[in-house]
Amino acid sequence: MQVILGTIVGVFGIKGEVKVKSNTDFGVIRFKKGNKVELCSKIGNKVEEKTIISHKESTKGLDIILFEGIDNPEMAQKYIGYEILLEKQDDYEFSFSEFEDYEICVCQKK
Repeated sequence: MQVILGTIVGVFGIKGEVKVKSNTDFGVIRFKKGNKVELCSKIGNKVEEKTIISHKESTKGLDIILFEGIDNPEMAQKYIGYEILLEKQDDYEFSFSEFEDYEICVCQKK
């Protein structure tokens, strides 16, 4: 199962970094240098595997990520709107009252 980590919403700087609106509270873990993620277009017809080179959080609530193979703003521009997907990993231990978003979105109030 794949988890949607966020959506690329813009380009940042001259190195090809992208701005990401994150869906995860664990950005430091999920966007760690060396992690392999998939970039998927909204209509799902294009999927590319990329390796994260660097990650930082901006002051505007967005994450700034540099991917291997995206070296300038022109290359980064074509990925705006793409979702960042990661294979779900069970290496994080939640406490009894903590859940992933996808685990509670199907719950119903009684």
